Amino acid sequence: MRLSNILKYINFFVLCSLLSIGCPEKSDAETFDSLFASAVQEIEEGSVNKGLGILKKLHGNNYVRATRALGDIYMHGVGVSKDLIKASEYYTNGANLKDAKSIFNLSVIYRDKSFKFYDIGISNDLLKQAAKMNVARAQTNLGMMYLNEGSEKNHIMKAYIWTYIGNLNGDKNAKENLKLLNDRISDNNRNKYISVAKLCLKTDFEKCDELYNPI
Repeated sequence: MRLSNILKYINFFVLCSLLSIGCPEKSDAETFDSLFASAVQEIEEGSVNKGLGILKKLHGNNYVRATRALGDIYMHGVGVSKDLIKASEYYTNGANLKDAKSIFNLSVIYRDKSFKFYDIGISNDLLKQAAKMNVARAQTNLGMMYLNEGSEKNHIMKAYIWTYIGNLNGDKNAKENLKLLNDRISDNNRNKYISVAKLCLKTDFEKCDELYNPI
């Protein structure tokens, strides 16, 4: 076992001992998962401070689920005062760990006009990034962003492509949005847009931008 793994293993057991949680003999990932579940349970049962303590310790060990959960807690004010600055800091940390959902949530915060650092440009860039990391809700929202940009053919095509992909990935809002878009395009264009969407998926979103030229 590598020294780094040994140190992590020791840290896990020090962590759960300090937090008065049983330390089961599990793998590193399973131990983190167990501690995370304990934190969620503590918060749900009203022991918010204890739950936050566990999450912050896990966050300190780069356990991204805890990092994102802390962002969620401060974004929505779960047992604490709503604080978009703190939420954005946790989501930024999650984004640095390549967590797609943290990136999407950060885009939502930058789109909130009550946020001190409100910036629609940053929000749009983060939204596009999350969509290409296959976050279904980000894909649907990106489709609506393009739809709201105008009625030009290129915007309608982008709107349909991303809404269609969001629908394939199970976002419940995408299905209704597709109905709206279907009323605005011909059957011929719809089939072309679907073909482009499938090509976009096939390339793991790497060539989506190259496929955006009006058909």
